[in-house]
Amino acid sequence: MGEQYNPIINGRIIALAEGHKPSKKITGRPGPPPRYPRDQNQYADPENWKYPLHTPHHAVAARRYFNKERNREAYDPEEQIYIDSRINEALRKFGIDPKSVSGTQTLIAARGPIEEKPPPNVQTASLEECLEFFLGKP
Repeated sequence: MGEQYNPIINGRIIALAEGHKPSKKITGRPGPPPRYPRDQNQYADPENWKYPLHTPHHAVAARRYFNKERNREAYDPEEQIYIDSRINEALRKFGIDPKSVSGTQTLIAARGPIEEKPPPNVQTASLEECLEFFLGKP
């Protein structure tokens, strides 16, 4: 498919919060809506082609829409964290603080934050430190 997840934003390496990609849902779409991106990476729920994130307007709309309980209840807690993380990541990519989006002054809006970690100095860091940084703790 298209562009893969890039862990570097504005020159800083980031890591997504835990969570897992949503499974196919009964309410999911078989493909992208007309005139929407054909790349699944452009959606917060790529498996079901929901919550497009390709423009600032769509990322804000995705946050507002996904904050509604009736939309969240189709997903288990781990899937919710995954979708929250992808929406927040898109908002930050467009220079928008997720907590500043009207109607999102709740813990839901802040779920799945992007945690910034400074990269290790590859010349002085041990192999274990580098692996832990890039792969996470076991």
